Amino acid sequence: MTELQGFIWNEGGKPVQFACGGAEDFNAIQHTLMVCLKTNEYGKIVRLMSPSDSITLYYRAFDDQYRGRQVVTGTTEDEVNAAYEERKQQCAAKVFTPAELYDLDPIRVQYDSWHTVNVHLSSEISDPLSIDLDEVAATQRFEVRTLVDHDYDGRRGWTLQTVWFDKRPVMVVNSSGRDGDEYRERWITDGEAFYDLVRFLNSFSKPEGSGEFVKADEKIPAMTEFYNHTIHDYYDVERQESRNK
Repeated sequence: MTELQGFIWNEGGKPVQFACGGAEDFNAIQHTLMVCLKTNEYGKIVRLMSPSDSITLYYRAFDDQYRGRQVVTGTTEDEVNAAYEERKQQCAAKVFTPAELYDLDPIRVQYDSWHTVNVHLSSEISDPLSIDLDEVAATQRFEVRTLVDHDYDGRRGWTLQTVWFDKRPVMVVNSSGRDGDEYRERWITDGEAFYDLVRFLNSFSKPEGSGEFVKADEKIPAMTEFYNHTIHDYYDVERQESRNK
């Protein structure tokens, strides 16, 4: 009969089995282990198939000053230790502030970023699809500076950008996943510049049907005709009052 057992310990100590309700439920025992790993460095879950046959999944945890508690796993002790060293090395790389990202030279600059408007400003722009981005670009007031634009497989990618308005840094944005917008985040650093940008972009919104504008002095019979009647049947144009009194 299959049985799951969970163990925790710290450097120099011996594995101690912990109790967990639903010992045959892997998700339940892993949840308990994760709680234990907040104060313990090592853990493992052992699946016993028979007295001589088992599978073990190893865990190792550490604290990172920016990311909090980190946990890596492996199917062997060597594998989990290698994952630990790799993650420690990743966490040791420079962590940036928005100001530091603003200072980096971009790989591309756009003044008409459809992606930024539709993905990162869709909540504030009344109708993103109606924005005339050609007119926006002509002003060069709205600026998107791309730092990373990586394509993983032709559909999924990751972009990291800074957004500017009138040469003022506004926010840092990134997006990823399928079609580049499955996941998105933004970090606004200048609220006043952000709302100035929103007002600016909304001013370029052209409502649906904007191509149907007419001249104010154009004679248009259909405006004042309905079935076999016209405005004259109900409104005295000379007196400028209703005929239905």
